[in-house]
Amino acid sequence: MSKDISTPFENVSVDYVADTDTTETETSAPATPAAVTPLEERGNEQYRQSAAVHEIVGAPRRERYARERQEREQDRAQRIAAAGGGDVATALRGEVGEAVLDMLRLDRIAESARKLEHRVTEERREAHAAMQLAARVEHLDSVLADGWTAAESKAKVPAILTPHLEFVDAKSASENS
Repeated sequence: MSKDISTPFENVSVDYVADTDTTETETSAPATPAAVTPLEERGNEQYRQSAAVHEIVGAPRRERYARERQEREQDRAQRIAAAGGGDVATALRGEVGEAVLDMLRLDRIAESARKLEHRVTEERREAHAAMQLAARVEHLDSVLADGWTAAESKAKVPAILTPHLEFVDAKSASENS
């Protein structure tokens, strides 16, 4: 026996299997689907619209994350290729392999290489941040010097904060793209 169940989301067909267990007596009849009220229908429509808006608004963010992930993977692949291939292989087989491994300690070399790469990456980030800060300070100094010179000569003092914020925003936008 097949029954149609009407829900606010979709119509579903369900096969009804009669209970053959006679140990309990059940007197309840199968439930009949309740009618959807206009208020429930309006709520469902608002939910669908909200989900659509979230899908549209979230799309650029998902695209940016996917693009950034792909760029990171490409950067990693380029670094590995520039280093001559994959990681240093530390798995040597057999007695000869064990003897070579004990003598050369390739696992220590690989660990040292990873630590060195991490340190270089961190220093590069720190140097880049320091250069950004220096550029911002230099720009702010030049804007303030122009304003100071104008104030001393009793001329109209030019805008100071707006040009500096535009400079900072332009630098941030060019670094993020």
